[in-house]
Amino acid sequence: MFRTVQFGLKGKQLSFDLNGVSKTIEFTDADDATFNASKDINTLKNIISTKIDEKFGANRIKVDVANGTGLSFSTVKTDGTPDNTSILRISSGTADTLGVKGIFNLANGEKNRLDTSKTLKELGITASSQVDNKNVYTMKVNGVEFNFNDDTTIASVLSQINNSTEAGINATYLSTSGTFSVMADESGAQGKVSFEAVGGTGNLVDALFGMSLSTTDGQDMKMKIRYQGSSTDTEIVRSSNSVSIDGVNFTAKEQFTSATDADFITFTAKAETDDIVSALKSMTEDYNKILDSVNKLVTTKSRSNKRSSTVYEPLTEKQRKSMTADEIKTWEDKAKQGILFGDSTLSQLASDLRFVFSTAVSNVGLASSMGIKASSSYSDNGKITIDENKLKEALENDPEKVKALFTSTAEASPSITGNGKLAGGLTTRMKTIMESYAKSTGANKGHWYPWQVFPEMPQLMITI
Repeated sequence: MFRTVQFGLKGKQLSFDLNGVSKTIEFTDADDATFNASKDINTLKNIISTKIDEKFGANRIKVDVANGTGLSFSTVKTDGTPDNTSILRISSGTADTLGVKGIFNLANGEKNRLDTSKTLKELGITASSQVDNKNVYTMKVNGVEFNFNDDTTIASVLSQINNSTEAGINATYLSTSGTFSVMADESGAQGKVSFEAVGGTGNLVDALFGMSLSTTDGQDMKMKIRYQGSSTDTEIVRSSNSVSIDGVNFTAKEQFTSATDADFITFTAKAETDDIVSALKSMTEDYNKILDSVNKLVTTKSRSNKRSSTVYEPLTEKQRKSMTADEIKTWEDKAKQGILFGDSTLSQLASDLRFVFSTAVSNVGLASSMGIKASSSYSDNGKITIDENKLKEALENDPEKVKALFTSTAEASPSITGNGKLAGGLTTRMKTIMESYAKSTGANKGHWYPWQVFPEMPQLMITI
């Protein structure tokens, strides 16, 4: 419905927003004269339609007379057919044009899409029943009953339904298409979606989802696989499109059939080597840091063996009070220098660590066959190097063998002495050796714990 009352069109403005592009039309003296000459709503429709075409182009926004007394706006394509994907909104207008008492009786912000912030009462939805003279809107979703009141917004309706684990669905409003999308939480054939109106007069289900509401039951994903060398198909049935078969993950993107063997989808699976190589490189870097630290400790002489005018004796309490924290640390570092020079235990630790990689692993072989070996440089003192190409080749050809090289366990609890330290895979050996020197708990404690004296020494982190 439009209102003429004592207001004219002259100087009035209306702003429209079409798919995010805002344009404003303004009524002139001529528009006012044309309209007042007829006082006919069709005249007003033609005036507005012409101005909208000037702003947005012809055949973008269609203006119609609704019920003989009002105006309606809809989006159309250039050929005049409905455009169900464009979003049109009346974004603003000058005083006396919008609102219930405005000339056009149009709400500010009104659009051709459902406003989920509006309440059920504002949308004119019929209540299912009344309780204590208050409207109640009721519907069932998958057999679960939901009750709402006049002040419940569409957004709240969707939120309450989606938060119900018993209903087991997820409903969203798609503003681009102006439709609701409803999906069951459970995938496959076990996923169900059903809506049921409750109450003889209520129309909540029809108002939200339409009288032509239809649902499609979910289906299980079915696929047939045929292993190389076999002529028999194995059918796989899953409730999800994503499956894991023999350690390989598959995701079915679309439905298809194969009439002949030539139509089969074939593939070859191989290990993802880059991440594994990166992890092994990180481990060997930590190993090399430990070996470097141990070698440095046993080869560094004390300052007393060098020509120096300063002797770094342990600090007294009085001396500490007169020094800064940095000065104390510098002094104590120099005082510790060389105290483990030639230490037989540390020398043995370095030797044990070098044997970890140079001794064959039972039923696997030498690490060097997979690109992991000690550096040939004398100055490296047994540091490990990795031939990435050779390691990747080993991973691609026989990943289980590489895994066994590192993670195979000893047949019995490894001894912490002699060759018992070299039982099992590489990581098993390193764990046994490090515990034999550094274990601080349990019945069999290590006989030397360097990290208590030198906490800055790197510690080996092994994750395979």
